[in-house]
Amino acid sequence: MTSNNSNTTFQMADETLPTYGDFDPWNGHPDALWAHGIFGGLTIPEAIQKYRERPDVYQEAFMFMGDKAFAYYFPVLEDFVYSCPDLTCEKEDWEDPCAWILAHGIKAHFDGSGHQAVQHLAERIIELARFVQNNLHRFEPDSLDVYGVHGPHSVSDAWAELVETVQSHQNPPSISGDDK
Repeated sequence: MTSNNSNTTFQMADETLPTYGDFDPWNGHPDALWAHGIFGGLTIPEAIQKYRERPDVYQEAFMFMGDKAFAYYFPVLEDFVYSCPDLTCEKEDWEDPCAWILAHGIKAHFDGSGHQAVQHLAERIIELARFVQNNLHRFEPDSLDVYGVHGPHSVSDAWAELVETVQSHQNPPSISGDDK
C-alpha cells in the first residue's frame, strides 16, 4: 500500500498494527511504554497527523519503540522529513534540531545486533538521508553546527553517521576468511 503526500510516495508498512510487545520487546521499558502510549493503536495516517501536532515532543518516541513498531511507523518520519518547510527561526532558538534527533533515533535501530525487523528500510533510510543532506537549509539553521546538551553536532554529521551505520549492516564484513 502506498500513500501520496507532498508529491512523494511512501511505501506503507504491513497493515497489521504493531502489538504492545512490538513497542516494548524489553517487557517494561519505560520509554517504550511511553512510545506505545503515543502511537499504539494508530494507523499510519492517524500517526502522521498526531506527529505533525508536536514533532518536537514525539520525535524521541521513534528511538525508544521496538524495531517492529519502528518499521511500521517509519512512513511517519518520511512524511515529516519530506514535507518539512524551510526553517524560519533564528539559530539561538534551537537546542537540538529535530532532524538531528531523528537521525539518532533511526540509527538506534541499527546499532548493535538484531535489527532484522528494520533491515528492509535501509534503502529508504539512505534516500531520506540524501534528501536531508541536499536540503540542509530546511533542517539546520544556516547549515552550521548547533550546540546543545550533547556538545557540538550538526544535522549533516548525524545523517552521515546514520548512513554509515546502515550501510555497515548491508554489507557486513566476512568473518569466515573466504575473502582472502
